[in-house]
Amino acid sequence: MSRPLIATNQPIDWYLDWDGTITKDDTLDALVNIAVRKKIDANIQEQWESLGFDYMVDYSEIYGEYIRDLPTTVPAEKEFLKAVEAAERRSVDRVSDSGIFQGLNEDDIKDGAKDTVQNDEVQIRPGYVDFVKNLMHWDRNIEQMTGVGTIRGQRGQKPRRELFTILSVNWSARFIEECLKSAAAWGGQYRKKPTICANELENIPSLEDSERRRSEYDGPGDLFPEAPPSTGRIVPGPGQQSRIIFSRDKLERFSRTEAPNADGNPVPKVYIGDSWTDLECLLAADLGICIRDDPMGGTQQKLAQSLDRLGIECPRLLDILYIEHEEPKANDWSIVWARDFREIMVWLHWRSMSKKKRKDTRRDLRRALESGHENGVMDGYLTDPETDQSAH
Repeated sequence: MSRPLIATNQPIDWYLDWDGTITKDDTLDALVNIAVRKKIDANIQEQWESLGFDYMVDYSEIYGEYIRDLPTTVPAEKEFLKAVEAAERRSVDRVSDSGIFQGLNEDDIKDGAKDTVQNDEVQIRPGYVDFVKNLMHWDRNIEQMTGVGTIRGQRGQKPRRELFTILSVNWSARFIEECLKSAAAWGGQYRKKPTICANELENIPSLEDSERRRSEYDGPGDLFPEAPPSTGRIVPGPGQQSRIIFSRDKLERFSRTEAPNADGNPVPKVYIGDSWTDLECLLAADLGICIRDDPMGGTQQKLAQSLDRLGIECPRLLDILYIEHEEPKANDWSIVWARDFREIMVWLHWRSMSKKKRKDTRRDLRRALESGHENGVMDGYLTDPETDQSAH
C-alpha cells in the first residue's frame, strides 16, 4: 500500500489527533476534573466512575463478539470499528445526559484548562510547541525556494498555505484551545493556529467567538453579557454539523476536499495519531504517523496490534535515514511511527536539506540510532527557525 513521494517543494496539509498525540495522555479525566472542582457537592467523581463502568460493560459485550476471530483485512476491521462505534455513541449520550458538565461557564473552562496544564494533568508531548513554531517557517521557505503556494504564471495570487487541523473526539474544543494557549502553543508571530474540529459543551463559545464578542462590545466592562452556562450536553463544535464520536466521524472530516496545489494536484495530507480511533485516517493519509512511547501505552498497543493483524508495515519514520536514496522514501510506506514531534521535525528538515547535508545527517543519525543516542544528534539539526538559514 504505497503512497506517492511527498516532494521537498510541496506544501503539506496536517491533521493531528489531540488526546495522546499532541498530549502525552488522554485528557478527558482532566476535563471532568474541572466539573469536580466546580461542583464540589455534586458527587461528580462517583458519576464519572459509574459512567466509565457502563461503557466498559457495553464495550466488552461488543468486543466479545469479535475476540475469537479478529479481523485480518481492512474492510473487516472497518466493520469492527463500526460495531464498537455504537458503544462509543451510547457512552457519549450517557455523559451528555448525566449533567456532569451542567452549569460550567466559559471562565470555568478557561481557568480550568490553565490549571490542568500548570499542574501537569495535561502535558503537551515533547517537541510539539517547536513543531508548531516551525510550520510557518517551513511554509515560507517552500514558497521562497520553489514558488509553490502561488499559482504559477499568475501574479498577485495569495500563496496556498499548509493547512493545520486538530481532529478530535474530545468533548470541548474550547478546552483544547485553552490548553494550547496555556502551553504557549497558540498564537504569536511564529505560532500557526490550528483549525480545531471537535465537539463542544453546549453554550461554551470558541475562543475566537469570545474575543470577537468582546471586541464588538462598547459598554461598561462589568456589564459585558457573558454567555449562558452550559447545559452540560455534548454538541457539535464550531463549524461542525454533527458530533465527532469515533473513527468514521474523523475520517469524514479528514476526507473533505481541500484547495489544490499550485499545479492543480491535491496537496499531500499527513495524519498523526496514536490510537485505534485514528486507524482509518492513518490509512487514508498520504503519510500516516503513529505516535509511540517507550514502552507503548494501552491505546498505542491496540493500534499497533491492529496494524499487525492487518499485515500493514509500520517502520520508524527515522528509518528513512537507513535507506541510501537521494530522496526520503518514507512515503513508500503508508504508515510509520515516531516517538514524538522532534522526530517528525527531523523528517521535515530533511525535506529542505541539500544533498550533502542529507548524506551527513543520514550518517550521523544512523550511528546515533544504533547506539541509542539519537536525541543529542537530533538537537544539532533542530535549530531555532528564527535564526536557521539552512533551508534557504
